Amino acid sequence: MTGTSRKGVRALRTAAVALGLLGALASTSFAGEPAAARSACIASVFKLCPMAALAGDHDAAKACLLKNLDKAAPRCQVAVRAVLATDTTPRSPG
Repeated sequence: MTGTSRKGVRALRTAAVALGLLGALASTSFAGEPAAARSACIASVFKLCPMAALAGDHDAAKACLLKNLDKAAPRCQVAVRAVLATDTTPRSPG
């Protein structure tokens, strides 16, 4: 195999792994969130919170995203704020 062919195969493998990870994260890490929020935020989570995303740690990824929401994609910011606005979970003071 030539150097160019190897690079092409390596690029295809990398893309396949990345797509697999995106699918896994979408189905597990944000499983409790609305589909629109998952779709809007998946790229931001991987960009801003890669360790939590790759670990599949929903709570850590969510906390990290909320902490870095101002750096997230505008579409993600809107989706998260919409979820937060409709969230009826009681909050503890402080």
